[in-house]
Amino acid sequence: MPQMAPINWLTLFIIFSISFMIF
Repeated sequence: MPQMAPINWLTLFIIFSISFMIF
């Protein structure tokens, strides 16, 4: 689980960026 923590952060940032771009 702890190893997926950094990946989750990156995914969150990417999703936010894409969401902002779509908006």
